Amino acid sequence: VNFTWDSGYQPGKITLTESFASLPGVQPDATLVSNFFGGYAPDGNHRAAMAKRRGIDPGDLFGLLREFGGSIGGALTFRDPDE
Repeated sequence: VNFTWDSGYQPGKITLTESFASLPGVQPDATLVSNFFGGYAPDGNHRAAMAKRRGIDPGDLFGLLREFGGSIGGALTFRDPDE
């Protein structure tokens, strides 16, 4: 997963994690971003079953977040930008 900031983004007081910078114009390390977002996706057999049900490769983290991000438990909601 690659994570980029919208050019109009202005950091606020709340940060998602200290693992990667939330600075406009700075591209966070893809490994750290994948680890952070990967923590929201299910693992093991549950991940394989969910991926199979939707025709997604279990290793496709972005695809899993796209399909299930709105209902994965946690403090974040993942939505398309136009929603």
